[in-house]
Amino acid sequence: MEKFYFEEPKINRKKDALSYIDEFYQYNSKINSTGGLKLFTHF
Repeated sequence: MEKFYFEEPKINRKKDALSYIDEFYQYNSKINSTGGLKLFTHF
């Protein structure tokens, strides 16, 4: 089983975060309460 953990956001993971958001929109994922992700695509 995969384990998940809370990770404090750090600037060195910015590329990973943007990649996750891009993948989210690429596959048209429908997850409640994710509208705020649009705010993070324009750093």
